[in-house]
Amino acid sequence: MTIRLRPLVAARGFTIVEFMVAIAIGLIVSMVVGQIFVGSRQSFSSQEDSARMQENMRAASIILARTIRMAGYVSDAGRNSTDVFPKASAPAITGAEDATTAGLPSQTTDPVKPTPSSPVTKPDTITVRYQGSGNGTGTADGTVVDCAGGNVDFNATAANIFAVRPATKPDGTVSSSLYCSTDNGTTWQELVPDVDNMQILYGVDTDADGAANRYQRITDVISADQLDNVVSVRVWLLLRSPAATNLTVGATSYSLGGTSYSYTDRFVRRVLYTTINLRNRVK
Repeated sequence: MTIRLRPLVAARGFTIVEFMVAIAIGLIVSMVVGQIFVGSRQSFSSQEDSARMQENMRAASIILARTIRMAGYVSDAGRNSTDVFPKASAPAITGAEDATTAGLPSQTTDPVKPTPSSPVTKPDTITVRYQGSGNGTGTADGTVVDCAGGNVDFNATAANIFAVRPATKPDGTVSSSLYCSTDNGTTWQELVPDVDNMQILYGVDTDADGAANRYQRITDVISADQLDNVVSVRVWLLLRSPAATNLTVGATSYSLGGTSYSYTDRFVRRVLYTTINLRNRVK
């Protein structure tokens, strides 16, 4: 019996070049997948921040409108609002600002759209007073609330102050939020987070027809002794995203009440603009 042996075939593997090509292709695929993942994550974060800003804008609009339109409300219909809320000591609506009014137009060409040339560096504040509803002995009926959501009883006065103040987030970063106070600024309650600025113009009725003839800053309204003639308020809020993104490049400007503000910190911002009528004064 004859046994035939097959000749040995030389074993072959991958060459170094083939390994390098395979590694390069793998790296390229990994980079593409990584870019897709990072892009999707950034897009999701951007959409989430945008949705959160929309929610904050909606909440701020509801709270401000609900409170400001109540200015000057008196529980007892037989009493005069100007007697209950004397403009010298406790006006139904007033405010404060840190900006000069130099540069305001003369109100002759477009009285309801002033464009101040002097920059406003600090947010405005607004104070709104009104009375509540209930049995008058400490039991409110819940139909009238203050800016913090507390019930206001019959003949009791709610003094609501809105202001943009510094806020510290849970991670320790410092931001700013819209706050309100119902005890003359002793304590503050955060209402809306991530609010950079608030600017306010007051609509003054100069011919007693119940409609605003011009919108002015509070310093002009007070100096002209027109607090009792304020019938509406225009509010601008500048809200920003909770975190910085890569979507905003370079300086971005936003207009609030005719004044432009520029930012380069890569936060996305939105402007809330609303006009609120004082329903106890408009006709």
